[in-house]
Amino acid sequence: MKYLNVYLFVLLFIILFTGCIKDIDITAPGQETTIVYALLDIRDTKHFVRIEKAFLDKEKSALVMAKETDSIYYGDILKVTVTDMTNGTVFTLNKVYGDTTGIPKDSGIFSNTPNVLYSFDATLQKDHPYKLIVKNTQSGNEVYSQIMLANIPKFLFPISGIEIGIVDTIPYTIKWQTQPNDKVFDLIVRFNYSERNIITNTTIFKSYEYIALKGISSNGLGGGETIEKKINKAEIYKRLALYLKQDINLERRVVTGNTLEFILYAAGDEYDKYLQIKNAQGGITSLSYLPTYTNVNNGLGLVSSRTYSKVNNITISQVSRDSLAYGYYTKDLGFLP
Repeated sequence: MKYLNVYLFVLLFIILFTGCIKDIDITAPGQETTIVYALLDIRDTKHFVRIEKAFLDKEKSALVMAKETDSIYYGDILKVTVTDMTNGTVFTLNKVYGDTTGIPKDSGIFSNTPNVLYSFDATLQKDHPYKLIVKNTQSGNEVYSQIMLANIPKFLFPISGIEIGIVDTIPYTIKWQTQPNDKVFDLIVRFNYSERNIITNTTIFKSYEYIALKGISSNGLGGGETIEKKINKAEIYKRLALYLKQDINLERRVVTGNTLEFILYAAGDEYDKYLQIKNAQGGITSLSYLPTYTNVNNGLGLVSSRTYSKVNNITISQVSRDSLAYGYYTKDLGFLP
């Protein structure tokens, strides 16, 4: 999940600073531009939406205004709802603060406290369209977006409980089946291990994870498509060598029975479109004025969905554990075979 949070902050930054290329003058007198970000997850029962406003001012530096809470957030003048368009159920969102709900906002250009969010509790239904509406009760301005939810993808391989070897250079085949409204996928590999401080005799369980596959798109939204991709198993040795620090006081072990986890994230069509446009903007031949993807009507932003599937309880072979302890990349990291 943390990777998605990083993506979202980058997304909001891009939207705020490239939104002026739309047919909206966000510095014009009286012009209101609402910016909305949301990724709804069918697995969650508590959902969050970020709502901000364009703040550029012809008389004031954007870098200065980005630090001013009143410049990027609305006051208590928004009515925010999510409607299940199949059964008509309406959820009214409440204004909350991420600082107190375990969702901190990264520090940087923008003000990070308070971290204003809008939240609602609901069990969302697959194959139901959902419509998000944000209305300014003072100006009457209204923005909206309607989406279908990405569904939980089905892992075909690997499966829980197996043992694999990560020493050899033969690529490992990852296979999954898409579900309706799944469009773009990331695969995260998580390595679980423990650290025992030999001085204090205290043990801490930790994890290291990395993106093994990124931005893999399905051919359509109907589901039932089988996707196969290969990853380099031995890549984890190099990554651990870069991530972990040598410490003669630490004794490391893999977590027996659950050394590896594979987490497959699936996101909706809107997120895939955003990625395609974002990737098309790179390169030395890119234009000076580039299109910015938004699926928020009468505003800017991205409203989409994402969810995930996880395979855990995967162990690694004894040869692989020996390689962790004595291999070229990780021999100085204190792993026991």
